[in-house]
Amino acid sequence: MMIFGPARHGQKWARIESEMRAHFPELNQDVEDVKAGTNNVEESTKGKQEVVALQAAVKKLTEQCQVQEAARKTEVGEAEHWRKQAQQVAQAKEEAEKELLTKDFQRLMEQHEALKERDKKKIAVLIK
Repeated sequence: MMIFGPARHGQKWARIESEMRAHFPELNQDVEDVKAGTNNVEESTKGKQEVVALQAAVKKLTEQCQVQEAARKTEVGEAEHWRKQAQQVAQAKEEAEKELLTKDFQRLMEQHEALKERDKKKIAVLIK
């Protein structure tokens, strides 16, 4: 493998480069183009790294959103479950109160009928 450039020529490289530029003026433009290309590659690499970093951030945020959405759905499901359970308890309580009131009403009606019968007997005794 042959080594070219400053590594091989050491101090002479600057003089050689200067002479080359003097004899070949278009070399200056070529060197500048190579430097610009190198800068473009570095910027492109930085851009790709930024894109990868942004993609990772987007993926992380997407995962967080999915976790939050799942948690929200779970909370909504639990809230719906507790709401239904509370509604069932309220309905059972209302039915129990109706049944209790019905029993109380029946008991009072029986007492009323018994009092009416007793009054009829008293009246019948008084009439005789």
